[in-house]
Amino acid sequence: MPLRGKRQGSVLVIAALALGLLLSAAALAVDYGYAVLMKERLQRAVDAAALCGAMELAMGRTGTAAASAVDMGNTNLTADYVVGFPAGNRCLVNGEKLLRTFFAAFLGRDSITVRATAEAIASPVSEARGLRPFAIVPPEDGFVYGTTYTIKYGPGTETNAYHGNFNAVALDPEDRGAKDYLENIKYGSNGWVKIGSEITTDDDWIYTEPGNMAGPTREGVNYLVGQDSHDWAYYQSMAGIELSSRLITIPVIESMADINGRELVHVIGFARVFLENAVGTGNDVDVYARFVKIATPNSRTALSVPDYGAYGIRLIVPGS
Repeated sequence: MPLRGKRQGSVLVIAALALGLLLSAAALAVDYGYAVLMKERLQRAVDAAALCGAMELAMGRTGTAAASAVDMGNTNLTADYVVGFPAGNRCLVNGEKLLRTFFAAFLGRDSITVRATAEAIASPVSEARGLRPFAIVPPEDGFVYGTTYTIKYGPGTETNAYHGNFNAVALDPEDRGAKDYLENIKYGSNGWVKIGSEITTDDDWIYTEPGNMAGPTREGVNYLVGQDSHDWAYYQSMAGIELSSRLITIPVIESMADINGRELVHVIGFARVFLENAVGTGNDVDVYARFVKIATPNSRTALSVPDYGAYGIRLIVPGS
């Protein structure tokens, strides 16, 4: 009997030790799981911060890029963020957050630090959708951003029209005529236009839309301008131009020379423009817009494509 009692006592001691170890392991598992969850949240926050910073760079707001990135990070998760710019078009964000432990404190560790890094780049757009049906040939000395250009001509005496083409284009293969042209001015085209291939493909060729189409031009431009009463001067001192209905994306084409009627023209890039107005009476209407450097929705980017001020924002491997 005494021997049996000693064995029972030993079993109880071993069981108590085992239970303690199990509880410790469970406690550590809870704290570890919490740390993993918070690291994932921190990664999403630094991703958003880096994208925000790169977007600020694309919009030319270098002075506020760091602060905007930090604000975006803290909007998603309050933490410590450090922002850097490895290049003029790159934003690197490092995030760090100190976590208090739930159970590991009883084992002598009362906190865990999680860290995350993200880098984003603003690069010229190589593929876009939602384009508006105005095409422009780049001037020899390049665009002067903030300057007004004519993106659609009327048939007046001072015009760059070629054989009945006035800078209007049919962005989708099935587009034909004034009705589709008007719809594309108001809402943008559905299809993607892509450049940057090593060989020329059908993706970077679009048809011209011959004819003056003064009525649809005036109606479509007035529709977009009418949704935003703020002019260019307003947005020089106030934020929000990226949300304006007057900010549109258009294709940049290689040439309109020797184009006669409905013919294919070669797309070599994309531009973002702020619509000023449609000027003219009767059948003579010109469309004016300012070229800007800014981030572009509904777009994709690739290496080695021409820069006409339309930028896509994407995450990259930090340091790549």
